[in-house]
Amino acid sequence: MAAIAEKFAGGEIVDADALGLAVQAALQGLPSQSEQHDLSIAAKTQSRLLRHGLQRVAGLEVAFGSRPAGPLTGDLHDAIDLGNGRALIVVGDAVGKGPNAAVYAMLTLGAIRGRSLHGDSPSQLLLYLNGLLAPHTEGRDSVALCAMVWDRERNID
Repeated sequence: MAAIAEKFAGGEIVDADALGLAVQAALQGLPSQSEQHDLSIAAKTQSRLLRHGLQRVAGLEVAFGSRPAGPLTGDLHDAIDLGNGRALIVVGDAVGKGPNAAVYAMLTLGAIRGRSLHGDSPSQLLLYLNGLLAPHTEGRDSVALCAMVWDRERNID
């Protein structure tokens, strides 16, 4: 402690624990190093939950991709094999940006994946999601979502 006091008295500023940088970041509205680390981990987790590139589902080739504005995104998409040559295709976007939109998008995607094998039509699925999620949004959060079922037997080459 005496060494720090001597340097401070000598006009040198010592910020061994980076507290000054954290205060500066907070004042400027920038994420701290620990917040940046948390965002990086969250972005990697979200990336693992979203499917990327070309995939084959129920005889259909589907490709998903996005370019989020920040490390986290409110975008969601999936192609889920329903069996019997059918696939559920969903594409959506949660309102807002950053962590709030990402959490809501991943919650919605998890609910879709959990409900997808119940045999619901797209309209039944959307009604289910609305009933499940709307009571917890406080009127602020929403997801624009498109859902469809592709049936290989009805496909016309």
